[in-house]
Amino acid sequence: MMTDFREDLERKSQRFELDPGALDRLFERRRRKQRDRRIAAGVLGLVVAVVTTAGLVYAFQQIGPRVPASPSGAFIVFSRQDPGTDIDDLYAVGVTGSDARKAVRIGVGDFLSVSPDGTRILSALFDLGSPPAFQWVKPVVAKLDGSDRTVLPVTDPDLRGLVPTDWSPDGSRFVAEGVQDSEPALVGIYTARSTDGGDLVQLTATPPGGKDRPVGGYSPDGSRILFIRPVKAFGGQEASQNLFVISDDGTGLVRLNPPGTTTGWDEASWSPDGQMVTFVAARGQFLEVPRAIFVVGADGSDPRRITPWGDIDGAEWSPDGRWIAFSRVGTAGHDLYLVHPDGRDVTAITSSADGLASSGPEWSPDGTKLLFARSPTAFPRTTIGGPFDADLWIVNADGTGLVQITQHPAEYYVYAWAGPIETT
Repeated sequence: MMTDFREDLERKSQRFELDPGALDRLFERRRRKQRDRRIAAGVLGLVVAVVTTAGLVYAFQQIGPRVPASPSGAFIVFSRQDPGTDIDDLYAVGVTGSDARKAVRIGVGDFLSVSPDGTRILSALFDLGSPPAFQWVKPVVAKLDGSDRTVLPVTDPDLRGLVPTDWSPDGSRFVAEGVQDSEPALVGIYTARSTDGGDLVQLTATPPGGKDRPVGGYSPDGSRILFIRPVKAFGGQEASQNLFVISDDGTGLVRLNPPGTTTGWDEASWSPDGQMVTFVAARGQFLEVPRAIFVVGADGSDPRRITPWGDIDGAEWSPDGRWIAFSRVGTAGHDLYLVHPDGRDVTAITSSADGLASSGPEWSPDGTKLLFARSPTAFPRTTIGGPFDADLWIVNADGTGLVQITQHPAEYYVYAWAGPIETT
């Protein structure tokens, strides 16, 4: 029986580029997901969780009472995996100034993208039960409280599924990674309507031995999409990626990172006007050498490094365009920093002098605050995932007003700002 199970797991996990020996580790505990967040390791984590729980379906579901609306309209949604478990639960919490309400569980799953109007969540339904459905992953749209959940069909019958990652700026469409293990030409970037999954459009076809993954989402005007592609075919080089931009009709493919550099998973974001992109790049393999923040024209012009080389992660452009937030290991520890797009005024926003490392900044919609994870354990760059003793915190963009939002040490894999949740 165990032999059959292991063979089945091995067959399924081949889609997700597991490195040698990973299957042995999966039987002890799933690999911890990449702190750089989102797509590749997120798929792996969900697959392991579904397979090892014998047909568990990952879907949004309403659990318990609806979340009371915060007077300020500020909400945070996040996924959390507790130590020793294989399931990521989705939560919502209202935030008013220094007051954080109790987080309410709204579903399960790794993937999380809030609609532009702040009222809906885009996620994924995974079903690897026995027997597994041919299409084993589908997009899911739901309200922030988990209600009104709609599973969108994958309209191409030849696809094994779609892993959604981001909404278009007007909320009418989403971008996703197409999954197909037997027809490489179907593996690539897709877009579809967010209402019914219709008008499915394939934008890219990944070269053999790799996978294109959306990262950084749509441009602000919805005309272009950022994505990453492995530098080499799978076999130990999965962490090193090239960054591309493509038009929403599949034309105009442009590589953005300069020759001799690589980027990683979810290390890029758009400027508010859509004219530029910021990203983290390394000289050589992404996980093994120092990295720096770069900016580049959205047409690939004038790529330039704006920070010194160092142990740097993340690159998040502020809503007003004045700053780029990132995390860096300095002399005191792992902290959040801001830098102007021209490289001026590198400014520390957090201090790890209290023994807490900070990582993964996310700007509030008004650009006044940063949401991030803090942990007494560092965020080691060579592991898959963040520490399991983290909590979510908020800090003002000037470094004041540091507030702890969650009081439940765990791995906070995905988190985002959202609007108010309807009350009953």
